Amino acid sequence: MALRHSERGTLVLGLVAAVVMLAGCVQLPASERSGSERPGVGQEPWFHDDGVRITADYRAYGPGQTTTDGWAGSFQLEVEGQQISAFCVERHAPLMRHLEHAARHADEAGIANAGRAAWILSNVHSIPSALPDERDEHAAVQHAVWAVVDGEPVPPDLAPTMSARVVELLDASKGQHAEIGPSSYDLTLEAVPEQGPRAVLVTVLADGEPVSGAPVRLVGADGAELTVKTGDDGTVVVDAPGATDEIDGLWEGTAGPGVLFEPADPEGQTLMTADEMTISRGDSVTLGDPDVSRHL
Repeated sequence: MALRHSERGTLVLGLVAAVVMLAGCVQLPASERSGSERPGVGQEPWFHDDGVRITADYRAYGPGQTTTDGWAGSFQLEVEGQQISAFCVERHAPLMRHLEHAARHADEAGIANAGRAAWILSNVHSIPSALPDERDEHAAVQHAVWAVVDGEPVPPDLAPTMSARVVELLDASKGQHAEIGPSSYDLTLEAVPEQGPRAVLVTVLADGEPVSGAPVRLVGADGAELTVKTGDDGTVVVDAPGATDEIDGLWEGTAGPGVLFEPADPEGQTLMTADEMTISRGDSVTLGDPDVSRHL
């Protein structure tokens, strides 16, 4: 089974002209359950008061199955060019299809038992007895997540094999908790002439907290390169490579599984990623002028 899971900021999905509102478990036409179509992509990012967030586009329905009380399964998101699977964590909220989404902190999203749901999505591959049909497996995972976050009982008339898989996932996750992935990342470069004419302060933060050991590649306009790692406080001061004043920086890290995405319309369903994703952040600085810094 393939349960798959950004420049400076947090995760977000895009708006198209038409917004289709669907109940989380409503039965969909076969054409909309296939996951083969590619909905339109929004043009404008969704911004929050506390900064730019990692963004993602809601692309299509993923593998799933029509169960006794409707359709259950995964959703396909695109995060920085990566196809990511996600699952609904608000069964009774309307699913506002094609909306732009942004990553949210667990406490901001208000999802009960989000950590246990994240543990299921992070460990499902290692929990034995996965169903051979990917559609059935994703439907079972979705029912297990609903049972955790909404307190929904396992439907009594699910197919026996699917019901057994749901129970297995719930039993394995009892007392378990996984951290919810950060909703924003930032890389900044700053000239610090008081520490030397070519000194650069490199800072990497996740949700405003320092990221230790983050590898950052610095590249001068003359092609000279240097890779450095941040310390425990998320920073490092180094001499810029090469002999030019224009310095670019690039950091790549990973996030998820277990990142929460909330749609631009707060009435819509919140989704949780089931895959790891690569996040990229860039920044540039001009040495000799600490006020000149452009964020990419």
